[in-house]
Amino acid sequence: MRSFKFFALTLAAIVGSTFGAKKGSESSFTYMSGTTPFKYSEFKDIVIYGDSYTTVSTNYNTMEYTGENLSKGKNWPQHLIDPIHPMKMWNFAANGAVVDARIVGQYTPMTEQYSYFLKHMGKGQKFNTWKGETTLFTIWFGINDLLSKRGTGTSVDEQIATSMFEMIEGMYNEGGRNFMIFFVPDVSKSPLYYGNETQKTYIPAYNQILNKYAMMYQASHPDTNFFVYNTFSEFEYIMENKSEYGLTNITDVCQTGFGFGGFQWGGQSNCDEKTYFWADNLHPSPKVHEALAYDIDKFLSTNEKNQQLVNGNNNNQDQDSCWSEELGYPCCTSTTKVVYTDESGNWGVENNNWCGIVSETSACWAELLGYSCCSTKTCRNAVYTDDDGQWDVENGNWCGITSANTMC
Repeated sequence: MRSFKFFALTLAAIVGSTFGAKKGSESSFTYMSGTTPFKYSEFKDIVIYGDSYTTVSTNYNTMEYTGENLSKGKNWPQHLIDPIHPMKMWNFAANGAVVDARIVGQYTPMTEQYSYFLKHMGKGQKFNTWKGETTLFTIWFGINDLLSKRGTGTSVDEQIATSMFEMIEGMYNEGGRNFMIFFVPDVSKSPLYYGNETQKTYIPAYNQILNKYAMMYQASHPDTNFFVYNTFSEFEYIMENKSEYGLTNITDVCQTGFGFGGFQWGGQSNCDEKTYFWADNLHPSPKVHEALAYDIDKFLSTNEKNQQLVNGNNNNQDQDSCWSEELGYPCCTSTTKVVYTDESGNWGVENNNWCGIVSETSACWAELLGYSCCSTKTCRNAVYTDDDGQWDVENGNWCGITSANTMC
């Protein structure tokens, strides 16, 4: 997955509204390190912070968990570690949690969850058995924050993100190097908030701020691999393609009467809850959680593969293809970050010196990132530019612009 920048979130929303929702793995955001390998296939531990979408009811003193949650079955962390990608799970998530109760008040906020992490998994503590290079830190908050936030506009969202990333900095200082945060899905499509215009306004703004902070954090911590998983898009995709997942109903709740925690009332009777998107009025069903877990795994596995392809091609490139040597500079061997672009090509910096970035290690450089290169039959517009190169849209999908294309 190519490294999207901040404003691409808005562009992706435009493309998605025109051509239909994309899977989360195809629309998420990746900010990779040029120095820290991302070897997801070798990961042994996953540390999780979150709310009722993520909790497995952990005893913080023993770090053992019952698995109880509001999905009426296994939720995404449980599916991910069994059977998809076996890892030791350290799950601090709790029902009703927000990021910081000093900003918006709720139960067992991330600040408290993080304090338990330091107490039990920090340096020198009982469960400090994890290693930074083989551990994934995941953070999914926002639903309760947005439902409870005081004030208007994005100022509260900025405060929430600031608090979250202060804790991420603490995890980094403890040795964490691989982080993934989640967008808030469109809960205005849940039975509880169906059609709620306030949620439709709050959610995209909050998600945009999360992505901005992730991009800035990785830029200031280049030895981290940072991922922003697009749960908003994934939920949209599952709903639009419900038959692929054996779902028949994406708007109602199966069963009548109150459910656990008072979240469920009304709904449909004489129904098969296994075919329903929603387990109750706010929480997705086990089948949705399973689809989510498989797509998260695909997203992370693809990023591991792409990093290996890019690094392998850079480290073994044919020096005859090093265009910058003719200008007195070597080609880059460990970075693909574009610092400057001129008529000669894309430039990076290594060892405090300019180096040329060889983008087209194959006939189509975008293929390494899972995309096609743009057709040469028409002129191209650089709709978006990132570290990998210039992009246009063709047949409802991104395409990479090469030197063979004529610019409009």
